[in-house]
Amino acid sequence: MIGVSVSHYRIVRKLGKGGQGQVYLADDLHLDRQVALKFLNVEFIDEPHLLERFHREAKAAAALSHPNIITVHEVGLNGDQPYIAMAYVDGQSLTHVIEGKRMPVSRAIKIACQVCDALAEAHQHGIVHRDIKPDNIHLDRHDRVRILDFGLALRRGLTQLTPQESTVGTISYMSPEQTTGHLLDHRTDIFSFGAVLYEMLTGHRPFNGPNAGSVVKAIQYDKPRPVRELNPRVGDTLARIVETALQKDPADRYPNAHEMGRALRTARSATERLQRTKDRRRRLVIGALIAAAAIPLFFLLNSGGGRKIENSLAVLPLENLSGDASQDFFAEGMTEALITRLAQIEALRVISRTSVMQYRDTAKPTAQIARELGVSVIVEGAVIRTGDKLRVTAQIIDARTDDHLWAGTFSSDEPGDIIELQSQIATEIAQQVSVHMTSAERSRLGAYRPADPEAYEAFLQGRYHLNRRTPQDLALAADHFNRAIERDSTFAQAYAGIADCYAVSAMWNWDTSHNTFPRARYACRTALRIDPDLADANASLAIIQLYYDWDWTAAEKSFKKAIELNPNYAIAYHWYGLALMTLGHYEDAIKRHKQACNLDPLSPIMLVTLSQAYDMNGDYELANESLDRAFELFPSFGYAWLARSWVQYHQGRYAEAVESSRKAMSFKVDRAEVMLVASLVKLGDTQAAAQALQEALARETAPFHVRAALYAYYGDMPHAFEMAERAIDEREWFVVAFRSRWMEPLRDDPKFEELLKERAPIK
Repeated sequence: MIGVSVSHYRIVRKLGKGGQGQVYLADDLHLDRQVALKFLNVEFIDEPHLLERFHREAKAAAALSHPNIITVHEVGLNGDQPYIAMAYVDGQSLTHVIEGKRMPVSRAIKIACQVCDALAEAHQHGIVHRDIKPDNIHLDRHDRVRILDFGLALRRGLTQLTPQESTVGTISYMSPEQTTGHLLDHRTDIFSFGAVLYEMLTGHRPFNGPNAGSVVKAIQYDKPRPVRELNPRVGDTLARIVETALQKDPADRYPNAHEMGRALRTARSATERLQRTKDRRRRLVIGALIAAAAIPLFFLLNSGGGRKIENSLAVLPLENLSGDASQDFFAEGMTEALITRLAQIEALRVISRTSVMQYRDTAKPTAQIARELGVSVIVEGAVIRTGDKLRVTAQIIDARTDDHLWAGTFSSDEPGDIIELQSQIATEIAQQVSVHMTSAERSRLGAYRPADPEAYEAFLQGRYHLNRRTPQDLALAADHFNRAIERDSTFAQAYAGIADCYAVSAMWNWDTSHNTFPRARYACRTALRIDPDLADANASLAIIQLYYDWDWTAAEKSFKKAIELNPNYAIAYHWYGLALMTLGHYEDAIKRHKQACNLDPLSPIMLVTLSQAYDMNGDYELANESLDRAFELFPSFGYAWLARSWVQYHQGRYAEAVESSRKAMSFKVDRAEVMLVASLVKLGDTQAAAQALQEALARETAPFHVRAALYAYYGDMPHAFEMAERAIDEREWFVVAFRSRWMEPLRDDPKFEELLKERAPIK
């Protein structure tokens, strides 16, 4: 075959051969590259099951695109002999690398992580390899992995096994279920790779015997010798990973290759950290001997061993590894629960849910995430939920050094244990970062109440929809919260969730009916009767007390209690700042909004309201800086365009304000028409202003406070007063904001102040 041309390939030399085929190095004459050509042996062309395996290999590999899986370029025929053209990798198989010797632990983990990545990609596409062994793991000169030979691959829904193929594979690396011909899933590959990893670390196969039958028996019934017994350099964490992968029952192995890879990366970090510690101690000792023999050696070995971690932390979204996208709400709920519990510690700055959720599917390095959030510690992890079984893995990373400071696994077999599990994880994290906690905080952190499992499930689904902040999601959230209460009438957090649904609907003008705020108040009161220490219920009550009851004294008391109970509750600071701003207390509003942004730095609404507070206070440069940050993160956030139009209007940049208000209107933002009319009037374009006014008034859904502002900025004060009175009669929540710069034209009229004192007094 050497020198022969096959299609546009010229064969250079033979690379190797297997049971059914031979592989050659060839030049691709069209694309000027080298490829590997695999030919099915001529004598097997008439064997249907072998021919099918050959085509299956090509189809399975071609369906995958991953840097750790061999790339298939094309399938062709050389006469009657089929061939596969694949990427050529200059290197060697893992078999030649091991050669009966154990590998350095760090190198073994590096290779293993790549294999897990490749398997995760294949499994995600419904492809099970079924023949993972050292021969099928190829390494290039830089130890980059390529998985080869998908000839035995199963493809979900497409592959039908022949009787001959039901137990095929390489015996030493078969899973127990594979040796018996049982139905297989992706976990068979995890077992096989566990056997490969065992051999990489020890130089020995885990299951041996004088013949095939004895090897099969060992796979089915025997436990291999402990890895650390053969290689003491292997740490406990890595040994447990191998042991888990080699469990006889597939249900006891890692549920997928992704989680096995995650565990391996944790082990790699621990191994690297241990090595750095040894190196650091070695340097300390050498430096001490050179510098001054007078310094006691014991002091050198024990000084500087611990680092003080600044008390700022972000819990990244826990990954749903259950293999079921419908469980995303559960992983998100667990993330929010951890954030809420840790946020109760005043000495710890905890980033809010809104900001961390933006890193749900990110590939950004930990250090970059930490810089963007302004924290020194990152918590990340995963949730696996199968039936009633729950397992949560978590790890703490020092973002400045990328050191993995701690990792833990928490399990529960009872659905009612979920809340207790959250308490355990939060308490462990707080202890690991060595943050100071008061006795009250410690008590609240560890406290939990058993909940009806179905009630808690409904509650988590309610929070999932509530956090999406759309009218449709709020309706779904309320349904879930009500279902939780039907199951458990003492579920205070579910009542607080209902209160938030009603309050948000009212404040965003999605539900303008008269009973929306009263319903929210009733839900808040019920929640607080059951549990007076719910921070979110106290914050929601404060909103109702101000914007519906017009009772600032009570509202401020509730805001302060919410912040006392949860010093990291960004929404409480945000709402408190909004309340202060609507009452005209701009300096205090700026302080609260800055605290909110500190806790939720990537939230667009936090940045916009801070800008508005600066704007109302006349700090236009700072207002624009805050908006620039909002636009940098979220260029299409409509409320940022509304805020920009107000700043431009106050700066006298009326033409720019017109453009910004039109941009806000394109996003259906309330009150955007007010600034359009106001700016057109200032520009002297009365005809355009009148047209914009009429178009805005034609909207039947325009609230009375918006109509009042439209008339006021247009200069029609009689109608403005009339609409303001209607807004007061309807008890629209924005009436409180009549005392701010939002209603500047009316506030210049002494009669307006008298109207507010008489008809809408603030206690």
